[in-house]
Amino acid sequence: MHSYFNHRETISALEKGKYNPSLKLAIDIAKVFGKQVEGVFHFYEDDIDDLDDDL
Repeated sequence: MHSYFNHRETISALEKGKYNPSLKLAIDIAKVFGKQVEGVFHFYEDDIDDLDDDL
């Protein structure tokens, strides 16, 4: 597994929906589970508003 999978904080943030992974990270995670990205991650329109607030 890639080194960034060892970071518990990253995994916890992903599970809580508080971290949006890079496209590369999302693809790598999906590969680990043998799924497509859409089978592991879900995109909601409200997420765009949350990202805009962070800018």
